[in-house]
Amino acid sequence: MSNYFQTDEQFEIIQPKVVRVKSAKARISDVAFPADTRYPVFIGFNFLAENAQLQKEYTFRVNQYLSSDSSYLGSETYIINKGSRTAFFADAGTDIEIDYGQSATLNATTINELAIYNWYNSTGVKLGEGTNINVSPTNDERYKLEVIAEADGTVDYDYVEVNVLHHKIDKYIS
Repeated sequence: MSNYFQTDEQFEIIQPKVVRVKSAKARISDVAFPADTRYPVFIGFNFLAENAQLQKEYTFRVNQYLSSDSSYLGSETYIINKGSRTAFFADAGTDIEIDYGQSATLNATTINELAIYNWYNSTGVKLGEGTNINVSPTNDERYKLEVIAEADGTVDYDYVEVNVLHHKIDKYIS
């Protein structure tokens, strides 16, 4: 099923079987389902921490149309009632400078609740999970920290740069 999302900018593949919808009018076309077949789908919602105090109710609707003539077949509607929460902000720490061949430990500041801490490289590949991670870049690299509150899925992001020094004078002898 992920092949429907790979080249479409309306979606972002987070990991196998996890897709982020990036457009309010996102559309998947030409999906064929055999008759009398069911496919379970889990729908989850995350909210950006910076918008935590804004809108409290959201509607998410999935409509199904027949491909041959676009006739309406049905829909599923989800109403999400979001409670209030204390704001938090992801903190990936200060930028780091290392010598070529060295590694660096990226450290996230924990928030005051249960949360998931995910680290990604500059191309969006997930490197690991946890409040800290070791990296060994060969060139300057920007890393993204994603913090997801377990209580309600609120999410925030921060970035940290690891700058790699390729040329360095260790000793100067006169």
